[in-house]
Amino acid sequence: MATLEAKAHKTKEDAKLEYQEQLTALRGKRQEGEKKLEAIKSASEDSWEHLKTETENVWEAFKDSVNQFKSHYK
Repeated sequence: MATLEAKAHKTKEDAKLEYQEQLTALRGKRQEGEKKLEAIKSASEDSWEHLKTETENVWEAFKDSVNQFKSHYK
């Protein structure tokens, strides 16, 4: 019984570590998106299309990460 309890405790710790790593990655993607938004606010017309495309890519990657995170922890 003690061996099983130790394994269960380790599994919980591993899951918590993975959860924290994924949250850190999501926060990084969110910060990247916020930086792109600030760049868009100050963009000239010439750079607008380029920034728009980059921002859309960052947003899609963020949404995919969030959905993957949510599906993993349901």
